[in-house]
Parts: sequence; C-alpha cells; structure tokens
Amino acid sequence: MATAEAVATAVDEPAPRQLEPSELGTRSYWDEYYQNDLDHDESEGDEATALSSHTDLESWFDDVGAPAKVLQYLTSEAFPLASRKTSCTVLDLGTGNGSSLFSLFIDGGYTGCLVGIDYSQQSIELANKLHARYSRLFATPQHRPPPISFHVFDMVTDDPLIATWWPEDGEGFDLVLDKGTFDAVSLSSETVVDSQGVDKRLCEIYPGKTAALVRKGGFFLITSCNWTEEEVIDWFTTGEMQDQFEVFGKIKYKTFQFGGHKGQGVSTVCFRKPD
Repeated sequence: MATAEAVATAVDEPAPRQLEPSELGTRSYWDEYYQNDLDHDESEGDEATALSSHTDLESWFDDVGAPAKVLQYLTSEAFPLASRKTSCTVLDLGTGNGSSLFSLFIDGGYTGCLVGIDYSQQSIELANKLHARYSRLFATPQHRPPPISFHVFDMVTDDPLIATWWPEDGEGFDLVLDKGTFDAVSLSSETVVDSQGVDKRLCEIYPGKTAALVRKGGFFLITSCNWTEEEVIDWFTTGEMQDQFEVFGKIKYKTFQFGGHKGQGVSTVCFRKPD
C-alpha cells in the first residue's frame, strides 16, 4: 500500500505507541495515489520491456533493496515454504499494484494460489491492469497466466471467511505479506469500537486481524519503515497478541548512525503462527 518515501516517520519513543495521524493514513490519499498511476501508465504496449526490466515491480522500499532481500529470504532453503512454493497459498495485504505477488511468481517460482487485497478500488484496478499485461506475456505453451487474483477488501469491516478468495479448507493462508500497510494503518485517525466497547485506533486491531488470516504453522512477513524491529515485534507478540505469533526470523539492512544511535531505515520481521 505504501512507499518508503511516503510513510517514513522519524520516531524515538518506546513501542508500542501511537503515531500522529496524517493524510497518508486515509483512503482518499491512496485512491488518488493509484488513480494517478492509472492515469499515467506509460508502459502499455511495451510489454517485452515491462517484463525484462520489471519496472512495474520496483515500487516499495526499493531504495534500500527490500524487494530483493525479501524475495531472497522467501526463496532460501532456510525458509520452510520455499520447498513447496508451487502449492502454498500467499496473501498480500495492501497489495497496491501487486508488485510483491508478480515478483514472487516471476522471479521466486511461487505458483500456488496468490491473492492480493486492498481497500482502494483504484489499487485493484491497477493491479488487474498489470495482471492482464503479464498474463499476455505468459500466455504461451510453455507458461500459464500468473495464478494471481486481486480483490477490494477492507480488513476492518469485511469478513474474510465469506470472501471468494478465502482458502477452501478454511484454515487461512500459508504466508501473509505486509510491505508498508501497517505503516499506513498506523497513520490513520480512524477508530473502531472493540468487543469491550472501547474505542481503538486501527493500528491497535490490525495485528489481531492479521493473525486471523494466517493458518496455524503459517508465516507472516512484515516490512516497515515507521517501526523498528523491536517495535514491530512488540506490536505483534505482546498484550492481546501474546501467543498469536512467534518470531521466526529477521532480514538485515544497511545500518546508519544518527545522534549516537544506530539503526536501520527499514525493518523486516518474519513471524510464525504456532500450531
């Protein structure tokens, strides 16, 4: 959903906490963002170039090499799903233009059921436009169209259990991805009333909503530029999230030092949902 440049926020308070709301946490911002991409799509008609250069796929945290690092992680022998990537199910939260799923399919060899969801209609229109392009490129006797589908879905208000894209066994997805969506959600001022009648910001209910999408024994991989590794881990393993996820691994990026403190500009943490 979000790019590193769009949602990066300097923070130095302990986590978990609240970020100041901004327009980057509004649906109208992302509708306009993706509508602009739709209006200025200049690669139509040059499909061979689009495939060879992957310019359509270079859209999230690319300045720190996150897409390549995440792909390497998900295809490494150390990642349990890599050995069955032709059959595992993958869900991309806040899919944007679908870049993560296209990359997993084209470069990563993930050919199972791949699903992208986003609450922005314009996002899904853009992702479907790129899907049609790549489908034409792969429509040969040697290849089949990407097994990817995109759907408008609001994690806060919609029920995944009745969605057409929900896995048939009803157990959830093997792998759920977030590359900046929690960042954007953290910048929303919207609140919802929980089961106890308490008003909560969307970022407070997002971890629980996410856990419900992952099957037992499955994985959740999140990349964030607003939260440190420790903060991400706190959000998804403490409080109401205790026992929902366990840390499986982390992706390391180039570190920098500022004001006597050392850190990364981006954090990627992989969680596993206990059996």
